[in-house]
Amino acid sequence: MRMTALLLFSAAACSLAIAQTSGPEVSFCPAGTGSDGFIDWSKLPKNPPRQGPAFIPVSGVNNLSVGLLIYGQLPDPIQTVYTVVNPATLQIPFGAGPVALFFSRPIRGISATLQTAGHGGRHFDVLAYSSNEDAIAGYPEAHVSIAGADYPTDQYSTSPLEVRSTAANLTEVDLRFLTDGIGEYGYYNLVNIRIDSGAVPDPANQVPRSGLKEWLRADRVNITSGPVVALGNVISWPDQSGNGSDAVPPNPSLSPVSFKDGSHCKPVVSFNGGQRLGFNLPVNGWTGMTVFMASQAYADASSSGTNQALLWNQTATGVATFFTPSQTHTYFRFGTTQTNNQPVYTRPFNIGGDFSVTTAIHNGSTDSLYVNGLLVLQQGGKFSSIAGASASATIGAGLSNTSFTGNIGEILVYDRVLNRQEQETVEHYLMSKYGVE
Repeated sequence: MRMTALLLFSAAACSLAIAQTSGPEVSFCPAGTGSDGFIDWSKLPKNPPRQGPAFIPVSGVNNLSVGLLIYGQLPDPIQTVYTVVNPATLQIPFGAGPVALFFSRPIRGISATLQTAGHGGRHFDVLAYSSNEDAIAGYPEAHVSIAGADYPTDQYSTSPLEVRSTAANLTEVDLRFLTDGIGEYGYYNLVNIRIDSGAVPDPANQVPRSGLKEWLRADRVNITSGPVVALGNVISWPDQSGNGSDAVPPNPSLSPVSFKDGSHCKPVVSFNGGQRLGFNLPVNGWTGMTVFMASQAYADASSSGTNQALLWNQTATGVATFFTPSQTHTYFRFGTTQTNNQPVYTRPFNIGGDFSVTTAIHNGSTDSLYVNGLLVLQQGGKFSSIAGASASATIGAGLSNTSFTGNIGEILVYDRVLNRQEQETVEHYLMSKYGVE
């Protein structure tokens, strides 16, 4: 127990009315956990225990229970410390809290929505503790200024929160609601608490490993601590292929930033036109190569020779190997020393900053491009072997001192051509993960 001044109450149910309408306050990320469990508040005892947490099973997950403990001092000693509105909604009187959730075994993550009826300054956050007593801050840490009445008192304002550990080692999660003054607040609600127990296999486990030479996942980055909106600057982007070819910035000043974006609120590595990362992966001599990329472009590329998202620079003129999923076009090239080898796909419309999944394939004499799982371009007559490429690749820095501006969620590089089933498996994994339709 990491907090003091514990006080639990049992009395008549709180008589505060529940607001009848609801609406989003700010478009925060609602969830990124692979939830398999749910906290059913109706399983709580009618009156909370006077000492210690009230334990209930987590619905949907075997052999996992959660203990509820509410801290704080209520202004009215006859108020109950909580009211179960429905199985998904628990009402907490203002003044009670934070709310601590203790799990019978470590979990991977949790997502929650906190609701209030009222306006004025307020602050929601979530803090999780690992089995090693380490604290992990949730995202986002939501704050609304006291300036102005942002929502009327009869309308909910909401703030979805989430915290996730890749080590699946969270044992306690604390949810807090603070305000600059009681104002019109009488209560807040905990709504739709979803649990990622860590028992569900990572969807990435289905990714084929044979021939996988580089795998960069934005949910597996080493970062510095950063501000609320940004998770932090990237120190290194560890290679998940097992080959140990981590992507690192040439110096800290060129480090990109990691934060969450997209309809599924997944971590991305963000490049604003100056940052870059590099990794070592020689590709010369390959006759088969497959590159997958999940990305967003926030600026259009002017031509096939600029603004590359992923680049193996050239050791001779015109033989760079690169991949540039831009807003209006997708440019790519498997450099083989062949002249006039510049495949270009023109999108049917400008996709703006939407996520897309790009698959580029070099299969001997044939190059192919798939966008969001669909074959959009295929060219034959290519030289078979990649040649003239540097031994190292760059992410975010293109030819002619140009840069990629946008976000990258994932990069996979194979030294072979995947069969169609394997390719579709990777594409489905990426499209599902990043919300690509």
